[in-house]
Amino acid sequence: MNHEGAHAQAGPHTRSWRTRTWAALAALAVLLVALLPASADAATGPHIVRADGDCLRMRTTPGLTGALISCLPDRSQVFALGETQDADGIRWERISAGGQTGWAAGIYLVAGTAVSTPATTPVPTAPPVATTGTINGTVSSSGGVSLVVWTGGPVDVLVSVAQGRWCSVRSVWVSRGGGLIGYIAGAPSFVNEAWNAQIGTGPLPELPVILLCSAGGSATPPATPSTPTPAPVPATPVATPTPPPPTGTGPGSTFPRNVPPGPAGNE
Repeated sequence: MNHEGAHAQAGPHTRSWRTRTWAALAALAVLLVALLPASADAATGPHIVRADGDCLRMRTTPGLTGALISCLPDRSQVFALGETQDADGIRWERISAGGQTGWAAGIYLVAGTAVSTPATTPVPTAPPVATTGTINGTVSSSGGVSLVVWTGGPVDVLVSVAQGRWCSVRSVWVSRGGGLIGYIAGAPSFVNEAWNAQIGTGPLPELPVILLCSAGGSATPPATPSTPTPAPVPATPVATPTPPPPTGTGPGSTFPRNVPPGPAGNE
């Protein structure tokens, strides 16, 4: 029996069952196409935008006519959702970025994780420490106690400024809580722990201080004007007297020989 006779012997019920089966399979295929991603081999996972320094446009639908959602910065991180579509000669990938989902040109997406540069926390800059100050009041240059008002830098600068006022500082005292807190000049830090704890090591506010000085600061006292020394008067040269011409007729005499010849003149 040939294929045509076999088909001729098939009854109407058999042909109806086959028609229903093919229709069911076709409907199932349409459903699977709708449920499956547009491309089963589309990449998923983290991707990096590589747009040659430009931003990458993310659109609501695949294609150049899709509404613009945002423009993703170059080298930023996105997540590919595993769906692709071809439109306008470009393969579009469905991505998620910044809490939004859309489509972007897949040619500008590279699988990988962007290396995030940690934000640098600016280091607070300490205020400059005052290196000068002013002593208001009289500083004893012969040693002893001086009560002055200091405005300016820390205590070591105060010591230096007082040194320039002919006061070799031995100690500095200020009033705190009904008592006196002292700073010993040139002493190790542990000696001045009370000062550092209560007064501090930074610039001092304007406050009265007591200076205990020894005579002999580093400043050079003003020079006393000296009486000018008169210029020496050049001495008057003393004329040397010319000796009188010698007299006589001896061998050393230059006196003219105008005496008459005689026994003494026969040399």
